[in-house]
Amino acid sequence: MWFRLQSILLSIFLLLCFFSSAYSETMVVAVKVKGNQRVETEAILNQIETKPGSPYSPQKVRNSIVNLYKLGLFDNIIVDSQETVRGISLTYDVQEKPSISKIGYEGYKKLDLTDIRNVVDIESYSILDLNKIKSVREKIVKLYE
Repeated sequence: MWFRLQSILLSIFLLLCFFSSAYSETMVVAVKVKGNQRVETEAILNQIETKPGSPYSPQKVRNSIVNLYKLGLFDNIIVDSQETVRGISLTYDVQEKPSISKIGYEGYKKLDLTDIRNVVDIESYSILDLNKIKSVREKIVKLYE
């Protein structure tokens, strides 16, 4: 009889432990974005796997950072997590890559501006890509040869 009572109490204890751990998951209460200037907040939030009301997962935060870097629009992404009474609040602080605001042409005398523009495949307001600028420079130099 005593053994049976111990078994029942142990079973109840284990069930309580299981249910309390299942309900004690830390929930995400807010997901915010700051630092963006050209990229819309909604576009960034679409790449973030963790949503308010979902359980907090460090893996989902890492996946979200990878998703954002894959866009090719950011130099740096920092995620700040603040624990509140209701759960965790996540803030994605993004630093956008610089963009080209204007393309100007100076110092050309031997070539027609149209010929130069034909080899320049960079557009205003595109993301700054130093390798692409180097490639365009080499194309312009070849025009002079």
